[in-house]
Amino acid sequence: MYYRPIVFSYPPSMFNYYPFYFIRNPYRVYPEVDTSMFLQSISTLRAISNEPIMILDKLSDQTFSHQLITAAQADQSDEVDRLFQSIGTTSDITTNYNPTGISITLRSDQNASCCYFTIYLRWGR
Repeated sequence: MYYRPIVFSYPPSMFNYYPFYFIRNPYRVYPEVDTSMFLQSISTLRAISNEPIMILDKLSDQTFSHQLITAAQADQSDEVDRLFQSIGTTSDITTNYNPTGISITLRSDQNASCCYFTIYLRWGR
């Protein structure tokens, strides 16, 4: 007597479907490369590239940083803005702070959505 052998495949559902092949669309058209916005962003950032170092130098002063952290933890946004204006940068500075740190964003002007510097510094845990 002949018994047909039982063949198991793993996974069983693998052979129930036709094979699926990923076919790339050879007719996909990419937009023309335009570097004007990229070059404008570079020139805008180059104009304010020294200001983050100027801010970090001022923040490394212990009395200034003590005043800044004290004002930020007390949620005195006017005092924090006044302290950053006293640094003497030409770019617009936007600050966001919480009890553990501060985020400083520098833009060349308010309308420059192309590029900006962001510095995040922690002072707590």
